[in-house]
Amino acid sequence: MPRTLARVHEAHQETQFVPQFQSVRLGSRSRCARRASVCRAIWTSAALLLAATTAQAQTTWLDATSGTNTISTNFTSGTAGLTLNMGFYADYLIVGGGAGGGSNVGGGGGGGGVTTGSTLVSATTYAIVVGSGGSGGTLGGGGSNGNLSSALSGTAGGGIGATRTGGTSGSPQSRAGGAGWVASGVDGAAGGGGGGAFATGTNGGTNSVGGAGGSGTTSTITGATITYAGGGGGGNEYTNSGAAGAGGAGGGGNGGQGFSDSRKNGAGGSFYGGGGGGGGGFNGPGGTGYRGVVILRYSGSSVGNVGGTVTSGTGTAAGTTLHTYDSAGSFSFNLSSLNLNSRLGATLTGTISGTGGLTYNGPGTLTLSASNTYTGPTTVASGTLRFGGSNRLASGNAIAVSGGSLNLNGFSQAAGQVTLTSGTIAGGSLSGTSFAVSDGLV
Repeated sequence: MPRTLARVHEAHQETQFVPQFQSVRLGSRSRCARRASVCRAIWTSAALLLAATTAQAQTTWLDATSGTNTISTNFTSGTAGLTLNMGFYADYLIVGGGAGGGSNVGGGGGGGGVTTGSTLVSATTYAIVVGSGGSGGTLGGGGSNGNLSSALSGTAGGGIGATRTGGTSGSPQSRAGGAGWVASGVDGAAGGGGGGAFATGTNGGTNSVGGAGGSGTTSTITGATITYAGGGGGGNEYTNSGAAGAGGAGGGGNGGQGFSDSRKNGAGGSFYGGGGGGGGGFNGPGGTGYRGVVILRYSGSSVGNVGGTVTSGTGTAAGTTLHTYDSAGSFSFNLSSLNLNSRLGATLTGTISGTGGLTYNGPGTLTLSASNTYTGPTTVASGTLRFGGSNRLASGNAIAVSGGSLNLNGFSQAAGQVTLTSGTIAGGSLSGTSFAVSDGLV
C-alpha cells in the first residue's frame, strides 16, 4: 500500500549485466574447412548473441537555449536506459580576411574562407579572432595574404595574395584564382580573377581583359541573405582598350584599368572577406583585402554584454540574439557568468517508451508534458525535472533524486520505490511503495 514520504535510509543501486562468452579459437583453417557449416553456425550465433546482449545506454542533448523550446521528438529508453542532457547552442559564421591584389597588371586577391556551424557551449570564456585583410602589392609585387578568423569550434583561413595569377580563396573552400594572360611578342596583359568563397576566379583574357573575381558564399545567420568573401577582379594594361575584371559578389574589389591616373589602382575589397582588385599597368597598385567577421547567434533573449555588438535577429532569424565582431583583432565571448540552470528550459511533448530507465542530467528545467510509458527507473541527477500533469511516469516506476530537483508542479504521481540522496522533491503529491531519504529537501 502506498505510504506518505518519510525520512528513512535505503541505498539505491543499479546493476549492469555483462555477457560472458566462452572463447572460441577461429584460427584453425583445417578444422573449419572440414566443418565449414558448423563454424559458420557458431560465428553467426555468437554475433547475434553479442548484438542482442550488449545494448548500449543512449545519451541525448536537447537544445534548450531559449528557455522555452518545445521538443516533439519521441524517445525510447531501450533496454539499457536513456540519459537526457540540456544544452546551450550557438550558431556561428566565421569569415577570414580577404587578400590583397597583385600590382602591375596583377591578379585579384582571394576572398577569405567562410565557415558556418552550430556547437554546444558552456559557461566559460571563448576566444574570438577576426582576421585583417591583406595589403595590395606595389611596384610589381604580389598582394599579401589575409589573416584567419576563429571562434568557438571553427576557423576560416585568410585569402591568398595575388601575383598576376589571381589568389586562392581561404580555407576551407580554397577556390583557385584565374591565370593571368600576357600577349605573345607584343604589349598586352591581364590579371586573373581571385577565387571567391563560392566560385573560382576566371582567367585573364586576350586583348587585356582582366579576369572576374569568383563570387562569395551566402549566409542567412542575421535573418537576411548576405554574400561574403568575393574574389578581387584582375587588372588590365590598357586605359582605352580591354577591361578590368569585376570583383566577385561579396565584396571583391574591381581590377585597375590601364596605366594612367588613379584608374590603374586596384579597388580594395568592400565587404567582409572581399579580396582586393589587381592593379593596372605601369605598376598600378593592388587593392587591399577587406577584414573578416565573426557572427554568433543563439535562440532567445540576450545573455548580456558578453562580447561583440549585440543585436536582435530579424526576418528568418527573429527570436534570436546576435553578437557581431567586425573589427580585426582578438576578442572574447564571455559566458563565465551564465547560469545555465536558470537559462535553459524545454518542454518535451513527445513520449519516452522502452524498458530501460531515464536519467535527467540537466542543467535547466525539463517539463514532461506527455504521459510516458517507459518502465525503468527515473533518476534526477541534476537540473529540474518538472511534470506537466499527473502521472507523467508509468505507475510504479522507481524514482531517485540524487542532486537535482523533482518538481511535481502541483500534480500527483504514483511511484514505486522513492530514493532521495540529495536535492529536492516538491510541489505536489508523490505516493510510493517505499521511501529512502538520506539527505535533501522534501
